[in-house]
Amino acid sequence: MRILFVNSLRSIGGGERWLMEVDEGLSARGHRTAFAVRQGGELGRLLRERGSTVLELPMRGDGDVPSIVALSRWIRELGIDLVSVNVQRAVRIGAPAARAAGVRAVVERRGLLFPLKPSAFNRFIYGRLVSRVIANCHAIRRDLIQTGLILDERVTVIPQREGRLYLNVSAAVTTENGRVSSVISVPIHVGQVDTGLVEHGEVEFTEDGEAVKVLRD
Repeated sequence: MRILFVNSLRSIGGGERWLMEVDEGLSARGHRTAFAVRQGGELGRLLRERGSTVLELPMRGDGDVPSIVALSRWIRELGIDLVSVNVQRAVRIGAPAARAAGVRAVVERRGLLFPLKPSAFNRFIYGRLVSRVIANCHAIRRDLIQTGLILDERVTVIPQREGRLYLNVSAAVTTENGRVSSVISVPIHVGQVDTGLVEHGEVEFTEDGEAVKVLRD
């Protein structure tokens, strides 16, 4: 199978490490993989050093039509069978590009309890373009299903790494400006693995000096 991974983050986090581990496993099993990443990022550099097939795109936002067109063309050139998208910007660029190229197998990997609004655009993305979703814990699966955007049988839970289990502690607050949430993944010791805390998001301060944890694309 020929698989394309689409990731719009420039930095390296847990999702990107998961992506490279999955790539190693798929390649060892005889599958062919390629990556579409954001220009100028650490991920693209590391993938090239590994000898991976990489396309760098601007991925400026959801309406980045040139990136969608270029990605769709590349998908057809490589004869891709399945497109895996990670992080919302990658979903909104990779899913339309896949459909334009005639690829209907589009799988999103969700690793954060990130608010997803049941907007008309998201209903189109998850109702028409994304065929399956992989969540790394049941809390993320429940949160996604509760939006009504996707049927529960299309969401599968796969823990992030073998040999490591997570207790996800989450908190969310709704304000007039929207919903803000934070997740702390507490690794539970299974074998010889790191059990340090992994906290997602970035701390920002409001004009009143209040600390707010923000999850970014």
